[in-house]
Amino acid sequence: MSALNNYINALKQAISQKDVKQVQTLLSPRSQASVALIMHHTALSRSAPLPTAADFSRLPDPWSTAAFSFISAALAEQRGEYAVSQRDWKVLVQTLTRYLESSRDKTRENDWMVPLASAAAAQLKHACELADDEAVRTGRAPELLNDGVAALQALFKQLSTSKSSTIRQSESVGVACVIAKAYFKLNTFNNCETLFKVIDDMELTAGASIAHRATLCYYEGRSRAYDEKFVAAEAGLSEAFQLCGAIGHHRNLERVLRYLIPVRLLLGVLPSPQLLRRFRLEGVYGDICRAVREGDLALLAQALARNQILFIRQGTYLILERLQAVVQRTLLRKCFLRHRSEVESPQAAAQVPMKLFEAALVQQGVVEDPLEVQCILVNLISRKLVKAYLAPQKQIIVLKISEPFPPLAQVYGNR
Repeated sequence: MSALNNYINALKQAISQKDVKQVQTLLSPRSQASVALIMHHTALSRSAPLPTAADFSRLPDPWSTAAFSFISAALAEQRGEYAVSQRDWKVLVQTLTRYLESSRDKTRENDWMVPLASAAAAQLKHACELADDEAVRTGRAPELLNDGVAALQALFKQLSTSKSSTIRQSESVGVACVIAKAYFKLNTFNNCETLFKVIDDMELTAGASIAHRATLCYYEGRSRAYDEKFVAAEAGLSEAFQLCGAIGHHRNLERVLRYLIPVRLLLGVLPSPQLLRRFRLEGVYGDICRAVREGDLALLAQALARNQILFIRQGTYLILERLQAVVQRTLLRKCFLRHRSEVESPQAAAQVPMKLFEAALVQQGVVEDPLEVQCILVNLISRKLVKAYLAPQKQIIVLKISEPFPPLAQVYGNR
């Protein structure tokens, strides 16, 4: 047991010195010291007993329970017992949460422990996901991530409501990011609204790290997009993109663009060819951008079909499907401009023959029935993408003389 004794002694010394980096290293499943101990016990698993809670009793409270839970969780994961690992990580998070709660009167003295609790929150989420993946493989219901979220919420509440500690409030944003990731994994991202409201009301992002702010903006933008609040979604994702750029995270920039580009396309903002080339996205969005710019419905359908599986996996397919109405609007505007060039008065220019729009749709091979043309026009008008009304008897669409095609940001911003 010399390896275990050396580990506990090193941890005890780091705790007494309040060496947060060393304690965090020793309580990380990927650190050299932890890996060595885990591999040592794994190799002796048939001839040596597993560590017990009594082995850690010489550590001060709450570290005896926390360290034992950590080692038990790491060993369980090494054995492939992911549900046991999840249980022990949950105990670790709950132990630190209770201690931070009970020592509110010693906030400054114990603030050094807060980053450890935040790091443990991320490990708990990871353990929950491994356990749920194992459950799916064995035909059981994946329930442990949902179970772990309750422990994460308790930690977030404890940190965010500590008004006398800026480090607790700033680290609460990191825990909030973990919770938001879990909500998206569980497909319960509607719960993010309450989380974001608490953060905004308490102004918790003021002292948060750039990485945490970027992550929060990213998930807030995605959540707004799914709620069809596209202007707010664009603002959040744009800020996430800028923050990721500030810290040089190229991979995260690409991740943000997966959602930022579709949202901006819906608002009528096309990415530059240079941006698409830089992130090698020409094959994904090149034809879609051309379809939006030229009003080509057939090209849009082909581009969506070609990358349908990718868009579904990303969760952007339904957003990109909405571009059909934007492309229809572009095509109608082209018909309007052509008609306007052939008449003299503004009043006559506003009365666009439906046959002109129908001919454009037929030419693209997307419409055969004249009634379908009217349905498309009614849809564009009802969604306020076009300011107009139909005159079926005269077979014309009468556009508003001033600004018949309002900016898309204005259309979606009013919803």
